[in-house]
Amino acid sequence: MEVLGVDMDPEAARLKPPSKRRGDQCLWLAVAVFLLGLMAFGLFQLVVDPDLGFGSAKFSMEPVSHTGIYRTDDGAASSPAFNVTLHARSTYTHRLCTDDRGGAVQAVYSGITMAVGHVPPFCVEGKGSIAMTVAVLSRWPALPASLQERIDHDRRNGGVVLEVDLSFANDVKGLARVRCRAKLDATSTSACKSSGLRYSYER
Repeated sequence: MEVLGVDMDPEAARLKPPSKRRGDQCLWLAVAVFLLGLMAFGLFQLVVDPDLGFGSAKFSMEPVSHTGIYRTDDGAASSPAFNVTLHARSTYTHRLCTDDRGGAVQAVYSGITMAVGHVPPFCVEGKGSIAMTVAVLSRWPALPASLQERIDHDRRNGGVVLEVDLSFANDVKGLARVRCRAKLDATSTSACKSSGLRYSYER
């Protein structure tokens, strides 16, 4: 039944598709919820995690001194050891700190971990910098023969590339990793890459 152009059939009214206006309302509601969530996340970062909110942390490594790596003229063998000095420079306004476990350091050559060390807990003050020196020692009494031959070959052909990895935990951000690469007997400071501090940084 239709009166004055108005459909009076209740069954037909139920079968009509939802209006476009209702769909638009749902879309705007979803956008509003997303924006509110984004604002809440930003507020959380500023209030709960102010130390890593803005800025960056950059690391570098001084030339590494070492013993027990090169073959000696008299053929004497000694345990591999490295003396590593790392610099950290922060542009954050708040302190960047490890947790109470400090950090772990590995000296890696050609994918093989040759020596390990430990860095005590440390903090980098806002807009500040620190230097930390760590002894990285091997459990080998001497390098395995095959590894010694590979190092001798690299030394004759461009240099021995050492990778030094620092990993530490921050109570807010979780695990952070710093990776430095340099040739042994280098004469200048090497820049490092880091990850886990919000972004990846390279000087």
